[in-house]
Amino acid sequence: MVVTVKKWALSWPVFIVSIAWLWVFSIGDIAAKTQGRLFPVVTPFVVNTVEEFDLEGQRAVRLSGTAYKLRACAYGGVTWLITTHGTQGTVRAYFQDKPQGRELGLQTWSALIVGVSASRLDLTHAKVHHTCGLFPVDTPFYVGRAL
Repeated sequence: MVVTVKKWALSWPVFIVSIAWLWVFSIGDIAAKTQGRLFPVVTPFVVNTVEEFDLEGQRAVRLSGTAYKLRACAYGGVTWLITTHGTQGTVRAYFQDKPQGRELGLQTWSALIVGVSASRLDLTHAKVHHTCGLFPVDTPFYVGRAL
């Protein structure tokens, strides 16, 4: 019995499946989402003010608010999404604040630009991308009230 278990455990199919399993849960998109939910880099963004303005001919909002940075990871970007009538699309979003290396703790932003009108902001959600060591992490950053 022990010989059979050893033979199975040391076989090529088990090795290949193990490597694939490690890859999916350490490098892939599933791993980034899982890490972001279990071990977030930042807390969700708390909006303090919403200011609507015209951005290159389209309505946009300038958000100010706070979040806590919980882990020391390299910033990789933000993805802002809108969901309407069962369809999801990306929304132009960027930080207008001066780029800076941020320490752990309370973070304040005075100009997070999101390319939607104030009335549609509740239909959006965002995730922020970081790299912690060699691993990507996608942390939920903003969740509109409609989601």
